[in-house]
Amino acid sequence: MLRRIFVVTIKGELIKMYDRKIKFKLADILEKENMSKNHLSVISNVRFDTIGKYVKGDIERVDLDIICRFCKALNCKIEDIIEYEK
Repeated sequence: MLRRIFVVTIKGELIKMYDRKIKFKLADILEKENMSKNHLSVISNVRFDTIGKYVKGDIERVDLDIICRFCKALNCKIEDIIEYEK
């Protein structure tokens, strides 16, 4: 069986993948919770500059471990951080 593997590079807030869009909503959550990137860094044990990249949507690869740390620190679900638009 032949499988195709696609590598997606994320630059900016929205990316196009199979005519769909993925949006990172971490900035919205931080604003809603009135939480700084520095505080999220401390409670999630994720580097400040990494958080900045997720906030801007300027990341090379999505790290599920980091997303899980965000979810635990913010007491939210993955779909609260990442939105998949059809």
